[in-house]
Amino acid sequence: MVSELPIDDWARHEFAHARCGDRRLQERLITVARDFAAHSQADTPEACGTRARTKAAYRFLANPRASMQQLIRSHAQASAGRCRHHDVVLAVQDTTTLNYSAPTITEGLGPIGSRAEGEQGLIVHDTMAFSTEGTPLGLIDVYAWARHCEDRGLRRLSGDCYLPYRSNVANQPREERASAEWPC
Repeated sequence: MVSELPIDDWARHEFAHARCGDRRLQERLITVARDFAAHSQADTPEACGTRARTKAAYRFLANPRASMQQLIRSHAQASAGRCRHHDVVLAVQDTTTLNYSAPTITEGLGPIGSRAEGEQGLIVHDTMAFSTEGTPLGLIDVYAWARHCEDRGLRRLSGDCYLPYRSNVANQPREERASAEWPC
């Protein structure tokens, strides 16, 4: 089972199908994944351990050839392999927000709250596979986006489902719902 593999082997297995266009980028991905897995509660500098590895991780994450979708595609393939060993797999969806309101130079963020002076960040909708015993099998899909500034004024109905103040979701056209952002 993959969960029993040492971290280095786990990282190689999960990202074996990542196509970053360069073998060095794939090796950097495996190093970054290994560092983050070994220190899952740490920030990037702490997880990487050295200044050089931290800088290399940030360069990797900023590289356009290492897109989130490209990396998730490889992990999703590994997750699908684990799912094949189960008769029944639960695909659980969740939506959350990533708050980057602290002073940052991050670009491409959008409002994640309902106030004009509200928080900035990203909205992430993921689908995670679990066995019927509750064992996580991995991500199947992840979709992240930034709201447009004109979408400010959305309220939280339940969980992390955001809907406009002006109407109930049942009466709202699909294209106006937050879920319209999710890929079908």
